Amino acid sequence: MGKTIILIGKTGSGKSTLANVISGTNKFLESGLGVSKTRNIQKEEFAERDINYTIIDTVGIGDTQLKKEEVLDKIAEAVYLARKGISQILFVIGDRFDKYQMSIYNLLKTIIFDQDATDYTTVVRTNFPEFCDEKSCQEDIKKMLVSEGELSKIIDSCQERILHVSNPPTARKTGKELELNEQDRAESREKLLEHLQKKFQEQKEDYKPSKLQSLSEEVADYMEKKIESQKKLAEKEEKRKKIEETKKRQQEFETINNEDSKNEPQKSSKKNKLKIE
Repeated sequence: MGKTIILIGKTGSGKSTLANVISGTNKFLESGLGVSKTRNIQKEEFAERDINYTIIDTVGIGDTQLKKEEVLDKIAEAVYLARKGISQILFVIGDRFDKYQMSIYNLLKTIIFDQDATDYTTVVRTNFPEFCDEKSCQEDIKKMLVSEGELSKIIDSCQERILHVSNPPTARKTGKELELNEQDRAESREKLLEHLQKKFQEQKEDYKPSKLQSLSEEVADYMEKKIESQKKLAEKEEKRKKIEETKKRQQEFETINNEDSKNEPQKSSKKNKLKIE
């Protein structure tokens, strides 16, 4: 059974870290200090509990230093990767749920999704130390419902699909801190996988909005040409590197020969001098 999970969210919300937590890998580029490292769509596959997962980490819209056209191109790539349907949308939020995050959700909803998107959306609250305490999680949901204005609509519609997790960094951590962070990530992973499995059982089928299907048909040809173009560029670059390496070796060989040629007269002179003596 194959399931496709797509992660969306604001720059610095912890999407890529969450992708590593779910997949149990370190293949997604993690960042810190609210600076996005995800400037390309990242996709990884893994198997867990007889389910084959495809995790798609979208660009962190908002501070990626990408032009509007480039962002749309990345969205098109995500559409192409999710063309067979989306099993669950993980809307990742960090310390707080702001208006900009709502605009991200609405942007994707306008371009790709439709009004049924919330039925397949799980709001994942990252960096929540009390994620194992159900009372603290419920109190946090109540705060979001009261204080977030327009954003409370999503929270309200996803009340049974709001997860609190802790995804602390493990890079450059040692000793007890590393051990505790790894434990938090492992427990968060278990919580996420149990939630996803439950939702898969409840859903009759994957989310296949008409916009996604029509866009997929339009984007497929474009993406196939893009992939073919990237493949040709990669092959061309590989050939260039091999030519440069061959030239470098040839130059090294010629340098050694030239040095040997310069040393040869000196050897002959020494031999002649010995003969005279």
